[in-house]
Amino acid sequence: MLKQTVVFRVLSFALLMAVVGLLAACGDSDESTASETQTKKAYIQAADVICVRENAKIRAQALKYQKEHGFSKDPEKQQELIKSIIIPAQQGQVTGLKALDPPDEDQDEAESFIELFEEVIEKTEENPPLVLEGTGPYQELREAAQAFGFKACGQ
Repeated sequence: MLKQTVVFRVLSFALLMAVVGLLAACGDSDESTASETQTKKAYIQAADVICVRENAKIRAQALKYQKEHGFSKDPEKQQELIKSIIIPAQQGQVTGLKALDPPDEDQDEAESFIELFEEVIEKTEENPPLVLEGTGPYQELREAAQAFGFKACGQ
């Protein structure tokens, strides 16, 4: 039960931080940036909207799952939650990111991030508790997201 509570708190905190980050990014009014930077900024904002939406789905579906099944320390139930809710939402994030058109100068970096995200999902499918650990591939994904400028994606 404690592990599930921690997972839900981490997911809630991540969602809150993503929304706060998006609001902060939307309020940025630095007019001295070049048009290609604004294009990258628009790409990042569009991507973060996708990720916030999918993170909200995780939160809502996880709460629904918890109401229906209760919290459990049972690894099988935790894996069911990860496989039925978290992984599909992550796949939704990747699908949404692929649908966006990054600026030409950022195309390679954006594609590398998406490929890394897909690799993390594959590793999670093979070893669902990776989500709960938040280290290893998830740490690498967070670092790549931050380096690109994402606020919600990769969190």
